[in-house]
Amino acid sequence: MAAYVFKEVDGEDYADLIRSLNALEPDRFPALEDRHLELGYWWLLKASAGVVVGFAGLCPFDPCPGVGYLKRAYVAPDHRGKGLQLKMIQAREEKARELGWHLLVSECKDNPHSERNFLAAGFEICEPEQPWGEAGSVYFVKLL
Repeated sequence: MAAYVFKEVDGEDYADLIRSLNALEPDRFPALEDRHLELGYWWLLKASAGVVVGFAGLCPFDPCPGVGYLKRAYVAPDHRGKGLQLKMIQAREEKARELGWHLLVSECKDNPHSERNFLAAGFEICEPEQPWGEAGSVYFVKLL
């Protein structure tokens, strides 16, 4: 298995790269707003050759203090199936704990691989009182 490095970066400094990676899945990922890059925490996933093959984000879940939202997770198709998304979830959970947050939430739609990764990371499926995602989304929550 190739070696991978998952490194936290400044969202504003890497905005163009993060936006270009986000645009690789236009049907799944809406465009990122400046506030997401300014207020969030971002990571890049690099393969052994130094090529960026993925990214992930963590943002405050406004207006709920102490709650984080797993904003995005993308791994290039040639690098999937290696447990990388689960490692990206775990890194973002660690960051949330460092920030003193007490809860993480996220959602996905039509993505059984992501659903399995959330469950493997200890998230539970929930039904939010006020759903924020698209119709048919599956919602996840984890108490830290």
